Parts: sequence; structure tokens; C-alpha cells
Amino acid sequence: MAVVSHGSVGGARAAEHLKTMLFALKAPVVPQSLSLIGVHALLDEDGKFVGDSVSPYGPDKLLLRQLAELAWYADTLKAGRETLVNA
Repeated sequence: MAVVSHGSVGGARAAEHLKTMLFALKAPVVPQSLSLIGVHALLDEDGKFVGDSVSPYGPDKLLLRQLAELAWYADTLKAGRETLVNA
């Protein structure tokens, strides 16, 4: 699971609490959280995420990095499950 929040301090705190609860439920969680600050500037008129194409460290780049990490976790855990089943 990957956690994405919006807002400043409140969103980050909520994300950390959620990660703690997910860990207690034994859900695999990507370590890095993503907090989108000023989310209204990152959405178009239809509410679709458009990101910030100017900054090399903008939220769209961070989101892509988090999704890549989530994909790595999914692939790794799948391979681990298959190893256990075939053992």
C-alpha cells in the first residue's frame, strides 16, 4: 500500500497514523509517504491531476517515484509468495 495525503501538517500526521494502523494489520506499506501541499494548484478544472511540470522535484515526479516503489514491492511480494507455494 502507498499512502498519499494532502494538506500540510494535518495530512502528514493522518498519513503516519494510517501507516501505523496498516502495519498493525500486516499490510505491506511503502515506507515513503507523499504529501501534496497546495493540491488545488495541481488539479485542472475537471479535478484531474496535472502536477507541476516545471520543478524537477515536483509532486508529479514524487508520485511517479512512489508508484515505481509500490510496483517493486508488489513484484517482490508476488515472487516471495510463489516461492512459498512452490516449496
